[in-house]
Amino acid sequence: GAGPDADIAPTAPGIIIEQARSVLEHMDVTAISVGFTGSRQTAEAIHSIINDWPGIPVVSHPGLCFLNDDDDEEHNELINAYSNLILSQSTVASLSLFEARAISHETDTLETTAHSIISSGCDTAIITGTGQHNQAFQNSVFNAKGLVKHFRWEQEPANC
Repeated sequence: GAGPDADIAPTAPGIIIEQARSVLEHMDVTAISVGFTGSRQTAEAIHSIINDWPGIPVVSHPGLCFLNDDDDEEHNELINAYSNLILSQSTVASLSLFEARAISHETDTLETTAHSIISSGCDTAIITGTGQHNQAFQNSVFNAKGLVKHFRWEQEPANC
């Protein structure tokens, strides 16, 4: 979860829609960034905005690390809401390997996990933490053709 000192306060879906429409109607928005939605209702509100402005690219990250690990029902509801309402309309999805596997329900290989994510309708998936070695860190980028590229670098010391 988010930790004992962190609070997450939900915003009413109506307010999210009202604020997003105000910005989108009065500003030149070149991308929509979607993070942790917190509830199916919020994901539905965001989904309606994305549907009303289909020409704007969507970058999403589900933020499953904010979920309470003790509530499997809430966990599954948010995974399903993200998968069905946000991921399918994402131009780019940024996911940890844990999130990608939870969302795709694929754990065999990185490639099958990525294929499942892309098959949902997402154009490009960036899956972080895909390296096999403790000292190396790797992000992997996939699209409909498969692996685009692995980006590798040495991890910073643990105290960083």
